[in-house]
Amino acid sequence: MKKMALFTLAILSMAFTFSLGCGGGDDKEGTDTKTNEETTAGDDSVTGDDVPLPCADVCEDGTLVPPDTTEPEGVSVDVKAADGGTVASEDGKAELTIPAGALAEDTTITLAVEAASGDAQAQVYNFGPDGLTFLKPVTLALAFDGKVPDKQKAVLAVLDGDKWTAIAGSALADGKVTGEITHFSKFTIIFTEDEIIITSDCGEMATGFVPCGGNPEGVWKFDNVCFDQASLGENPLKDTCPTATMSVEMNWDATIEFAGSNYTSTFNKQEMKVFMTVPKSCLPAEAGCDVFGADMPCTDTGEACECVKTEVKDQVETDSGTWVVEGTNLVMTNSQGDVSTAPFCQSGDQVVVKIEDTDEEGKISILYFVLSKVQPTA
Repeated sequence: MKKMALFTLAILSMAFTFSLGCGGGDDKEGTDTKTNEETTAGDDSVTGDDVPLPCADVCEDGTLVPPDTTEPEGVSVDVKAADGGTVASEDGKAELTIPAGALAEDTTITLAVEAASGDAQAQVYNFGPDGLTFLKPVTLALAFDGKVPDKQKAVLAVLDGDKWTAIAGSALADGKVTGEITHFSKFTIIFTEDEIIITSDCGEMATGFVPCGGNPEGVWKFDNVCFDQASLGENPLKDTCPTATMSVEMNWDATIEFAGSNYTSTFNKQEMKVFMTVPKSCLPAEAGCDVFGADMPCTDTGEACECVKTEVKDQVETDSGTWVVEGTNLVMTNSQGDVSTAPFCQSGDQVVVKIEDTDEEGKISILYFVLSKVQPTA
Protein backbone atom coordinates (compact mmCIF):
# COMPACT_ATOMS: atom_id res chain seq x y z
CA MET A 1 0.00 0.00 0.00
CA LYS A 2 2.84 2.42 0.88
CA LYS A 3 4.57 1.57 -2.39
CA MET A 4 1.45 2.54 -4.32
CA ALA A 5 1.20 5.79 -2.37
CA LEU A 6 4.77 6.69 -3.32
CA PHE A 7 4.03 5.99 -6.98
CA THR A 8 0.93 8.18 -6.86
CA LEU A 9 2.94 11.12 -5.55
CA ALA A 10 5.67 10.54 -8.11
CA ILE A 11 3.34 10.49 -11.11
CA LEU A 12 1.51 13.56 -9.89
CA SER A 13 4.78 15.47 -9.70
CA MET A 14 5.89 14.18 -13.08
CA ALA A 15 3.00 15.94 -14.78
CA PHE A 16 4.45 19.40 -14.17
CA THR A 17 8.09 19.30 -15.02
CA PHE A 18 7.60 22.16 -17.20
CA SER A 19 5.97 64.48 8.55
CA LEU A 20 4.52 64.41 11.95
CA GLY A 21 5.03 61.85 14.69
CA CYS A 22 2.13 60.06 16.32
CA GLY A 23 1.03 60.44 19.89
CA GLY A 24 1.89 57.65 22.29
CA GLY A 25 5.22 55.88 22.79
CA ASP A 26 8.55 57.64 23.23
CA ASP A 27 8.91 61.10 21.74
CA LYS A 28 11.42 61.34 18.92
CA GLU A 29 13.87 64.19 18.47
CA GLY A 30 12.31 67.10 16.63
CA THR A 31 8.74 65.87 17.24
CA ASP A 32 6.19 68.04 19.06
CA THR A 33 3.51 66.12 20.93
CA LYS A 34 0.23 67.91 21.60
CA THR A 35 -2.58 67.06 23.96
CA ASN A 36 -6.32 67.39 23.71
CA GLU A 37 -6.11 70.58 25.73
CA GLU A 38 -6.47 73.76 23.74
CA THR A 39 -3.24 74.49 21.86
CA THR A 40 -2.45 77.95 20.59
CA ALA A 41 -0.25 78.86 17.66
CA GLY A 42 3.42 78.88 18.63
CA ASP A 43 2.80 77.14 21.99
CA ASP A 44 4.86 73.94 22.12
CA SER A 45 4.14 73.14 25.77
CA VAL A 46 2.30 69.98 26.86
CA THR A 47 0.13 70.14 29.93
CA GLY A 48 -2.37 67.91 31.66
CA ASP A 49 -2.76 64.15 31.49
CA ASP A 50 -4.86 63.99 28.36
CA VAL A 51 -4.05 61.40 25.67
CA PRO A 52 -1.96 62.89 22.83
CA LEU A 53 -3.67 63.58 19.56
CA PRO A 54 -3.08 61.10 16.74
CA CYS A 55 -1.05 61.96 13.66
CA ALA A 56 -2.54 64.99 11.97
CA ASP A 57 -2.02 67.75 9.45
CA VAL A 58 -1.09 71.26 10.51
CA CYS A 59 -3.50 74.07 9.80
CA GLU A 60 -2.33 77.48 8.67
CA ASP A 61 -2.77 78.82 12.19
CA GLY A 62 -0.46 76.12 13.61
CA THR A 63 -3.12 74.03 15.35
CA LEU A 64 -3.38 70.27 14.91
CA VAL A 65 -6.34 68.71 13.16
CA PRO A 66 -7.19 65.07 13.93
CA PRO A 67 -7.11 62.86 10.83
CA ASP A 68 -10.27 61.71 9.09
CA THR A 69 -10.90 58.23 10.51
CA THR A 70 -14.37 57.72 9.05
CA GLU A 71 -14.93 54.58 6.98
CA PRO A 72 -15.64 55.02 3.29
CA GLU A 73 -19.35 55.17 2.61
CA GLY A 74 -20.94 52.17 0.96
CA VAL A 75 -22.22 52.19 -2.59
CA SER A 76 -25.51 51.00 -4.03
CA VAL A 77 -26.06 50.27 -7.72
CA ASP A 78 -29.21 49.10 -9.48
CA VAL A 79 -28.26 46.42 -12.01
CA LYS A 80 -30.63 45.12 -14.67
CA ALA A 81 -30.49 41.37 -15.16
CA ALA A 82 -30.75 41.63 -18.94
CA ASP A 83 -27.90 44.13 -19.27
CA GLY A 84 -25.51 43.38 -16.43
CA GLY A 85 -23.35 46.16 -15.06
CA THR A 86 -20.37 47.24 -13.00
CA VAL A 87 -20.18 47.98 -9.28
CA ALA A 88 -17.08 49.76 -7.96
CA SER A 89 -16.00 51.03 -4.57
CA GLU A 90 -15.70 54.80 -4.08
CA ASP A 91 -11.91 54.60 -4.00
CA GLY A 92 -11.86 52.54 -7.20
CA LYS A 93 -9.92 49.71 -5.57
CA ALA A 94 -12.69 47.14 -6.04
CA GLU A 95 -14.64 46.50 -9.24
CA LEU A 96 -17.28 43.86 -9.82
CA THR A 97 -18.29 43.13 -13.41
CA ILE A 98 -21.65 41.40 -13.81
CA PRO A 99 -22.35 40.03 -17.30
CA ALA A 100 -25.81 40.00 -18.84
CA GLY A 101 -27.84 37.04 -17.62
CA ALA A 102 -25.89 36.52 -14.41
CA LEU A 103 -28.73 37.85 -12.25
CA ALA A 104 -32.07 36.11 -11.96
CA GLU A 105 -33.82 39.48 -11.71
CA ASP A 106 -33.06 43.20 -11.54
CA THR A 107 -31.14 43.68 -8.27
CA THR A 108 -29.76 46.50 -6.15
CA ILE A 109 -26.12 45.59 -5.47
CA THR A 110 -24.51 47.06 -2.37
CA LEU A 111 -20.87 47.26 -1.35
CA ALA A 112 -19.48 48.16 2.06
CA VAL A 113 -15.77 48.50 2.79
CA GLU A 114 -14.29 47.20 6.05
CA ALA A 115 -10.82 47.25 7.56
CA ALA A 116 -8.48 44.32 6.89
CA SER A 117 -8.63 41.51 9.41
CA GLY A 118 -6.82 38.23 10.02
CA ASP A 119 -4.73 37.19 7.03
CA ALA A 120 -6.30 39.82 4.77
CA GLN A 121 -3.73 41.81 2.78
CA ALA A 122 -6.27 44.41 1.63
CA GLN A 123 -9.49 45.98 2.80
CA VAL A 124 -12.49 43.69 3.09
CA TYR A 125 -15.25 44.19 0.54
CA ASN A 126 -18.69 43.09 1.69
CA PHE A 127 -21.14 42.70 -1.19
CA GLY A 128 -24.89 42.41 -0.86
CA PRO A 129 -27.55 41.18 -0.92
CA ASP A 130 -25.76 38.73 1.36
CA GLY A 131 -25.67 35.21 -0.05
CA LEU A 132 -26.85 36.21 -3.54
CA THR A 133 -26.02 33.43 -6.02
CA PHE A 134 -25.32 34.20 -9.69
CA LEU A 135 -26.54 32.19 -12.65
CA LYS A 136 -23.05 32.37 -14.14
CA PRO A 137 -19.69 33.59 -12.79
CA VAL A 138 -18.99 37.30 -12.34
CA THR A 139 -15.57 38.92 -12.25
CA LEU A 140 -14.11 40.60 -9.16
CA ALA A 141 -10.94 42.70 -9.33
CA LEU A 142 -9.21 44.16 -6.25
CA ALA A 143 -6.30 46.59 -6.53
CA PHE A 144 -2.99 45.50 -4.98
CA ASP A 145 0.27 47.44 -5.02
CA GLY A 146 2.10 45.71 -2.17
CA LYS A 147 5.02 43.28 -2.26
CA VAL A 148 4.29 39.58 -2.45
CA PRO A 149 6.64 37.44 -0.30
CA ASP A 150 9.03 35.09 -2.05
CA LYS A 151 7.49 31.76 -3.14
CA GLN A 152 3.99 33.07 -2.45
CA LYS A 153 1.26 34.59 -4.59
CA ALA A 154 -1.59 37.04 -4.06
CA VAL A 155 -5.08 35.63 -4.64
CA LEU A 156 -8.68 36.56 -3.97
CA ALA A 157 -10.20 35.04 -0.84
CA VAL A 158 -13.76 34.60 0.41
CA LEU A 159 -14.73 34.54 4.08
CA ASP A 160 -15.69 30.96 4.92
CA GLY A 161 -16.93 30.88 8.50
CA ASP A 162 -14.12 32.53 10.44
CA LYS A 163 -11.31 31.96 7.93
CA TRP A 164 -10.29 33.20 4.51
CA THR A 165 -10.38 30.64 1.70
CA ALA A 166 -8.49 31.22 -1.55
CA ILE A 167 -10.57 31.48 -4.73
CA ALA A 168 -9.28 29.05 -7.35
CA GLY A 169 -8.07 30.64 -10.57
CA SER A 170 -7.61 34.14 -9.13
CA ALA A 171 -4.26 35.81 -9.79
CA LEU A 172 -2.33 39.08 -9.65
CA ALA A 173 -1.71 40.91 -12.93
CA ASP A 174 -1.33 44.59 -13.83
CA GLY A 175 -1.80 45.75 -10.23
CA LYS A 176 -5.07 43.86 -9.70
CA VAL A 177 -5.98 40.49 -8.24
CA THR A 178 -8.76 39.19 -10.45
CA GLY A 179 -10.94 36.10 -10.32
CA GLU A 180 -14.44 34.75 -10.79
CA ILE A 181 -17.01 34.42 -8.01
CA THR A 182 -20.43 32.77 -8.01
CA HIS A 183 -22.03 34.18 -4.87
CA PHE A 184 -21.84 37.16 -2.50
CA SER A 185 -19.94 37.24 0.76
CA LYS A 186 -16.94 39.15 2.07
CA PHE A 187 -13.84 39.24 -0.14
CA THR A 188 -10.23 40.33 0.23
CA ILE A 189 -6.69 39.43 -0.89
CA ILE A 190 -4.49 36.87 0.88
CA PHE A 191 -1.08 35.31 0.28
CA THR A 192 -0.81 31.58 -0.42
CA GLU A 193 2.04 29.28 -1.34
CA ASP A 194 2.88 29.63 -5.02
CA GLU A 195 2.34 25.98 -5.78
CA ILE A 196 0.05 23.95 -7.95
CA ILE A 197 -2.69 22.84 -5.58
CA ILE A 198 -5.04 20.11 -6.69
CA THR A 199 -8.10 18.75 -4.96
CA SER A 200 -9.70 15.35 -5.44
CA ASP A 201 -13.32 14.62 -6.29
CA CYS A 202 -13.66 12.82 -2.94
CA GLY A 203 -12.05 15.51 -0.78
CA GLU A 204 -14.97 15.41 1.67
CA MET A 205 -14.13 11.80 2.48
CA ALA A 206 -10.57 12.86 3.27
CA THR A 207 -11.58 15.68 5.59
CA GLY A 208 -14.23 13.55 7.31
CA PHE A 209 -12.21 10.34 7.69
CA VAL A 210 -12.41 8.64 11.09
CA PRO A 211 -10.48 5.36 11.61
CA CYS A 212 -12.80 2.58 12.80
CA GLY A 213 -10.85 -0.60 12.09
CA GLY A 214 -12.71 -3.66 10.86
CA ASN A 215 -11.97 -6.88 8.98
CA PRO A 216 -10.32 -6.40 5.55
CA GLU A 217 -10.22 -10.07 4.58
CA GLY A 218 -11.13 -10.64 0.94
CA VAL A 219 -10.19 -9.28 -2.48
CA TRP A 220 -10.45 -5.53 -2.98
CA LYS A 221 -10.02 -3.25 -5.97
CA PHE A 222 -8.69 0.31 -5.81
CA ASP A 223 -11.53 2.67 -6.63
CA ASN A 224 -10.03 6.06 -5.87
CA VAL A 225 -7.35 8.04 -4.11
CA CYS A 226 -8.61 10.98 -2.07
CA PHE A 227 -6.93 13.95 -0.48
CA ASP A 228 -8.03 17.24 1.03
CA GLN A 229 -5.40 18.97 -1.03
CA ALA A 230 -2.01 18.06 -2.43
CA SER A 231 0.83 20.18 -3.69
CA LEU A 232 2.74 19.40 -6.85
CA GLY A 233 5.47 21.92 -6.08
CA GLU A 234 6.20 25.41 -7.30
CA ASN A 235 3.93 26.60 -10.10
CA PRO A 236 6.01 26.57 -13.32
CA LEU A 237 3.62 29.08 -14.93
CA LYS A 238 3.71 31.68 -12.13
CA ASP A 239 5.84 34.14 -14.10
CA THR A 240 4.59 33.53 -17.63
CA CYS A 241 0.88 32.89 -17.04
CA PRO A 242 -0.40 33.23 -13.45
CA THR A 243 -4.04 32.97 -14.61
CA ALA A 244 -3.64 29.47 -16.07
CA THR A 245 -5.58 26.75 -14.24
CA MET A 246 -4.99 23.01 -13.84
CA SER A 247 -6.89 19.95 -12.61
CA VAL A 248 -6.20 16.21 -12.38
CA GLU A 249 -8.24 13.06 -13.00
CA MET A 250 -6.94 9.60 -12.00
CA ASN A 251 -8.07 6.07 -12.90
CA TRP A 252 -6.80 2.83 -11.33
CA ASP A 253 -6.48 -0.84 -12.19
CA ALA A 254 -5.12 -2.51 -9.05
CA THR A 255 -6.21 -5.08 -6.47
CA ILE A 256 -5.13 -6.31 -3.05
CA GLU A 257 -6.09 -9.58 -1.36
CA PHE A 258 -6.03 -10.20 2.39
CA ALA A 259 -6.18 -13.94 3.09
CA GLY A 260 -5.39 -15.42 6.49
CA SER A 261 -2.30 -13.57 7.67
CA ASN A 262 -0.95 -12.86 4.17
CA TYR A 263 -1.63 -10.22 1.56
CA THR A 264 -0.88 -9.88 -2.16
CA SER A 265 -1.22 -6.66 -4.10
CA THR A 266 -1.29 -6.45 -7.91
CA PHE A 267 -0.81 -3.19 -9.77
CA ASN A 268 -1.79 -3.34 -13.44
CA LYS A 269 -2.27 0.22 -14.66
CA GLN A 270 -2.73 3.80 -13.57
CA GLU A 271 -3.87 6.59 -15.88
CA MET A 272 -3.69 10.25 -14.96
CA LYS A 273 -5.05 13.09 -17.06
CA VAL A 274 -3.87 16.64 -16.44
CA PHE A 275 -6.25 19.32 -17.72
CA MET A 276 -4.86 22.82 -18.29
CA THR A 277 -6.55 26.03 -19.43
CA VAL A 278 -4.14 28.72 -20.66
CA PRO A 279 -5.37 32.15 -21.79
CA LYS A 280 -4.08 32.88 -25.30
CA SER A 281 -2.76 36.20 -24.04
CA CYS A 282 -0.02 34.16 -22.32
CA LEU A 283 1.23 32.63 -25.58
CA PRO A 284 4.21 34.01 -27.52
CA ALA A 285 3.36 36.40 -30.31
CA GLU A 286 1.64 34.68 -33.25
CA ALA A 287 1.80 31.29 -31.48
CA GLY A 288 -1.17 28.94 -31.49
CA CYS A 289 -2.41 26.29 -29.11
CA ASP A 290 -0.11 23.74 -30.76
CA VAL A 291 2.79 25.38 -28.93
CA PHE A 292 2.46 22.81 -26.12
CA GLY A 293 3.47 19.91 -28.38
CA ALA A 294 1.93 16.66 -29.49
CA ASP A 295 1.91 15.08 -26.02
CA MET A 296 -0.47 17.79 -24.78
CA PRO A 297 -3.12 18.33 -27.46
CA CYS A 298 -5.16 21.50 -27.04
CA THR A 299 -8.45 22.91 -28.23
CA ASP A 300 -8.60 26.58 -29.21
CA THR A 301 -11.71 28.14 -27.62
CA GLY A 302 -10.95 31.59 -29.00
CA GLU A 303 -9.89 33.10 -25.68
CA ALA A 304 -7.86 30.19 -24.28
CA CYS A 305 -6.20 26.87 -25.01
CA GLU A 306 -7.81 23.92 -23.24
CA CYS A 307 -5.22 21.17 -23.09
CA VAL A 308 -4.94 17.65 -21.69
CA LYS A 309 -1.84 15.60 -20.95
CA THR A 310 -2.15 11.88 -20.27
CA GLU A 311 0.36 9.92 -18.20
CA VAL A 312 0.01 6.14 -18.09
CA LYS A 313 1.91 3.59 -16.06
CA ASP A 314 1.06 0.28 -17.69
CA GLN A 315 3.23 -2.35 -16.03
CA VAL A 316 2.25 -5.24 -13.81
CA GLU A 317 3.82 -5.05 -10.37
CA THR A 318 3.12 -7.29 -7.38
CA ASP A 319 3.92 -7.11 -3.71
CA SER A 320 3.26 -9.54 -0.89
CA GLY A 321 3.74 -9.96 2.83
CA THR A 322 1.86 -10.33 6.07
CA TRP A 323 -0.78 -8.22 7.76
CA VAL A 324 -2.52 -7.84 11.09
CA VAL A 325 -5.13 -5.48 12.56
CA GLU A 326 -4.10 -3.62 15.70
CA GLY A 327 -7.03 -1.60 16.99
CA THR A 328 -7.97 0.72 14.13
CA ASN A 329 -4.62 0.30 12.36
CA LEU A 330 -3.73 -2.00 9.46
CA VAL A 331 -0.13 -3.16 9.96
CA MET A 332 1.52 -4.60 6.85
CA THR A 333 5.00 -6.15 6.54
CA ASN A 334 6.27 -6.71 3.01
CA SER A 335 8.63 -9.39 1.76
CA GLN A 336 11.64 -7.15 2.47
CA GLY A 337 10.59 -6.73 6.09
CA ASP A 338 9.45 -3.11 5.77
CA VAL A 339 6.58 -2.36 8.14
CA SER A 340 3.84 0.22 7.48
CA THR A 341 1.07 1.16 9.90
CA ALA A 342 -2.02 2.85 8.51
CA PRO A 343 -5.31 3.87 10.15
CA PHE A 344 -8.26 2.36 8.28
CA CYS A 345 -12.02 1.97 8.36
CA GLN A 346 -13.96 -0.93 6.88
CA SER A 347 -17.68 -0.39 6.39
CA GLY A 348 -19.51 -3.11 4.49
CA ASP A 349 -17.97 -3.51 1.05
CA GLN A 350 -15.74 -0.44 1.33
CA VAL A 351 -12.39 0.15 3.05
CA VAL A 352 -10.64 3.51 3.38
CA VAL A 353 -6.94 3.44 4.30
CA LYS A 354 -4.99 6.55 5.32
CA ILE A 355 -1.44 6.65 3.98
CA GLU A 356 1.03 9.26 5.20
CA ASP A 357 4.25 9.95 3.32
CA THR A 358 7.17 12.32 3.95
CA ASP A 359 9.32 13.50 1.05
CA GLU A 360 13.03 14.35 1.07
CA GLU A 361 12.30 17.92 2.19
CA GLY A 362 10.23 16.73 5.15
CA LYS A 363 6.93 17.75 3.59
CA ILE A 364 4.06 15.48 4.62
CA SER A 365 1.46 14.29 2.12
CA ILE A 366 -1.63 12.36 3.19
CA LEU A 367 -3.61 10.17 0.81
CA TYR A 368 -6.75 8.11 1.40
CA PHE A 369 -7.10 4.95 -0.66
CA VAL A 370 -10.69 3.84 -1.26
CA LEU A 371 -11.12 0.09 -1.85
CA SER A 372 -14.28 -1.81 -2.80
CA LYS A 373 -14.75 -5.54 -2.26
CA VAL A 374 -14.54 -7.83 -5.27
CA GLN A 375 -15.13 -11.14 -3.53
CA PRO A 376 -14.78 -12.68 -0.08
CA THR A 377 -11.96 -15.03 0.78
CA ALA A 378 -13.03 -18.70 0.70
